[in-house]
Amino acid sequence: MAPTKSLKFLALLAYLLLAVSLALAKNIKCVGNQYKDPGQLWLTFQGHPGPYDYRDSNGALIKRYPHLFQNTEGFIFTNCPGNGVLNEFPVTPKHLLYTGGRPGPDRLVYRTDLHGERTLCLPFVTHTNALNNSFNLCTQ
Repeated sequence: MAPTKSLKFLALLAYLLLAVSLALAKNIKCVGNQYKDPGQLWLTFQGHPGPYDYRDSNGALIKRYPHLFQNTEGFIFTNCPGNGVLNEFPVTPKHLLYTGGRPGPDRLVYRTDLHGERTLCLPFVTHTNALNNSFNLCTQ
């Protein structure tokens, strides 16, 4: 069954909104770390989404990324509306893709909808200066 014109239009609109939000997402700051092109980091992540493991010195699994972002802080990501699961994934200030090991404090957050489509939620979040392993919002 061929997609209807309205579905094609909605898909195009969603793509354009993502492109605009990524274009506007320049220079995110997370307490000492700066991300000059989060859109590029997001595109790199989408090509290599994991999972990646963080293990202790004995090889026991501590965490696997990406994983569920609980959002116990109640952050509102205005560019990331809708329903779906929020996940977190470590980012590094050198714009390298996280592939395991100690993850560092900063995370990108994304929403996965019922169709498996991912949307980057901005800004990033950080554990830096947050209490009890919670998060603070980074700034744009």
